[in-house]
Amino acid sequence: MTPIKTILFTSSFVCSATFASAATISPMVNGVVIDAPMIASQNGIESRDVVTAFNEVVNFSLPSRLNLADGVQLQRGDRIDSHMFFFSRGDGSTERPLDEISAIFEMSERILGIIRGQGGLNRTDAILGAANTTYEQFDGRGLRQSDVISLTSPFSFEADLKNSQPGDWFRVITVTSIPVPAGAPLMLAGLGAFGLMRRKSQ
Repeated sequence: MTPIKTILFTSSFVCSATFASAATISPMVNGVVIDAPMIASQNGIESRDVVTAFNEVVNFSLPSRLNLADGVQLQRGDRIDSHMFFFSRGDGSTERPLDEISAIFEMSERILGIIRGQGGLNRTDAILGAANTTYEQFDGRGLRQSDVISLTSPFSFEADLKNSQPGDWFRVITVTSIPVPAGAPLMLAGLGAFGLMRRKSQ
């Protein structure tokens, strides 16, 4: 009987870093997605007439419990993505008519909740903000009593906003995309080759 040939694999795929892309933000109505800006402030972003969004952290493991709006609580170790949304003219004006807008966004991953108050945004900038973005923690940041965010499905929401300076800002938290081990393709190819060699040797 022909001895079975053995192939030794290193365990590098176990220790390799995992990669996950940010949940995709799809503007459906009155929305746009931009790259994370250098500065997120009431006057530091180009003026727009739509609700603007950008991705922040990806595949982030929460170091402690996190309270979101409407009584939602995330637990330590939960892996999430965060995304900033805002409706701001960014022109520094204080005397102008109130703007109203209704925007709809769809996310590729399930929405866990929203951070909508100034205090909550300020407290989470350091851990959930984009790595290369400086966040200005100005008065009036967040949503107002008249602003309404409604989940239309586990993956989409509608934002009905009434905006005056300094604008409306809120952070949406989603489940992170499932990461793939960096060595997984190599591991699968190796296992396939191992099975083929076993069949040939029998």
